[in-house]
Amino acid sequence: SSGGGPNIKGMGSMKAVIQSLKSNNNHDGGGEPASRKRRMPNGDGGGVSKPSFATRVLVQERMAKIIAIDIAGYQSAVLIKDDTLSITIDSLKHVVEKWIIPRRARKAFRSVAFQALFFVGEHDLITNGADALFEYSPYEFHGLFSPLLASMGDAETMESWLASTDVLADVELKNVSGVQYEATEPVLT
Repeated sequence: SSGGGPNIKGMGSMKAVIQSLKSNNNHDGGGEPASRKRRMPNGDGGGVSKPSFATRVLVQERMAKIIAIDIAGYQSAVLIKDDTLSITIDSLKHVVEKWIIPRRARKAFRSVAFQALFFVGEHDLITNGADALFEYSPYEFHGLFSPLLASMGDAETMESWLASTDVLADVELKNVSGVQYEATEPVLT
């Protein structure tokens, strides 16, 4: 693949891509592996740096976890009128601010979040966490998240967003998978 990432053609799920990336970069979950940026011409003689494969995967992984944890299960109203389905998620503005989603990426984040709810299913996101998204092929996963990556822009924006949300992610998204949703003994008081 371009950008120095792993060969994803033989990988059946996005989870395998993420695991391969992290093991190849000795990535322990905190911070970001060294990125390889390429300058792309922007028409004015300058250029913008294209994010590395690793950066793009890490942004997609974090966004998927945010959607699974902070969006799924929080709709406050569903309205069906004629051929229009409207879903209201009152916490969406709070989630966008909490996770410091860049202003230019907010519309794409909302769109990807709604598409994930329908594509994967809200129930699967609630019960299996981000793993419900990571089980899809890299092509399906990227197809869902590519508008969000494009709206975030260049490598500096993505890397700075990852860095600015690292502490929050370590606290709120660590070990986010179906495991944390396993049934436990109820606490009787």
